[in-house]
Amino acid sequence: MGDRNGGEPDTVLMYCLSVFIDLLLAKIYLMKKILTPLFVLLFFSAKNLKAQNPLTETSFSHFYFVIDSVAYHTLKTDVFCKHSLFYSSEGSSKMDQGTWSGNYVQGEFDYWEVFSPKSLDNAVTGGIGLGHMLHRPYEVHKLQQQWQSLTKDSIGKYGFTNSNGKDTIIVELMNYRDSMLNGGMACFFVMYYHPAILYRTGFTKEHIRDTGIDQKTLYKKWYAKKGYDRLYKKTEKLYLILTPQEYERHQIALQAMGYKKTGKGKFIKEIEIDIEIKENATNRLKKIEFSLYKPVEKSKIILSPDVYISLSGTNGTLVMK
Repeated sequence: MGDRNGGEPDTVLMYCLSVFIDLLLAKIYLMKKILTPLFVLLFFSAKNLKAQNPLTETSFSHFYFVIDSVAYHTLKTDVFCKHSLFYSSEGSSKMDQGTWSGNYVQGEFDYWEVFSPKSLDNAVTGGIGLGHMLHRPYEVHKLQQQWQSLTKDSIGKYGFTNSNGKDTIIVELMNYRDSMLNGGMACFFVMYYHPAILYRTGFTKEHIRDTGIDQKTLYKKWYAKKGYDRLYKKTEKLYLILTPQEYERHQIALQAMGYKKTGKGKFIKEIEIDIEIKENATNRLKKIEFSLYKPVEKSKIILSPDVYISLSGTNGTLVMK
């Protein structure tokens, strides 16, 4: 101890303190030399692992919805809708799993599959389906596991075939209880076209396997010759009304697809999705907001007493009452 009477500090104590500080600094320096390479190694190992195991790529592809027969007929026959606003065509699919027909409203990024109650068995006005595309077909099992890990429900893989199973056209991942073919009112699914279909469209093996194909890439190939001259650009936002049980399943599905949740019932990725939760929901679609390539004057197109389209500037909205 120092001199209690004001003498010089104890030199032994000062020496010991100096030695302690030197040892502490040496230990810190040694730990830094050991840990720094370790942290660098862990960082690049994690980075390489992520590069080797990237998340499966999916993106919004299309949206199907069922409107009343009057609205369906008007949308299909209205001159402005058919020849200026949308590129649309009526088509049907005859699969081993079922048959359906609809009005296909196509843009350059996505499309709508519009049904009437007569389009397929079990179709009910107000039913919806949110479709996404898997960019690389060989990653289907990885995506299935990724989705399945988030829920106790069964996420199945279903092939839609014709010729008694001879030809596979598309493959879908979904919770089958929600399927439109099973009477589901709100379905979420991820699809991809069978590689044989993509080869016939002109894509190479490398494109399918490495680059990946989304709906925009498909349409770029399909529109290459005939061009695209409609006002409709792309879907921007969906406003849905789901039951609590449907909401839980959709929330899990959106999470598996990489959507960011920005609030209760609000999600964003390529498009925005706003979900209202209602115990006794009837119509699952409230409205669709979409963008236009060119500005138009403010107008309203009445499709039926319960469905209309409003346009203003470069914005459009389809509303279902």
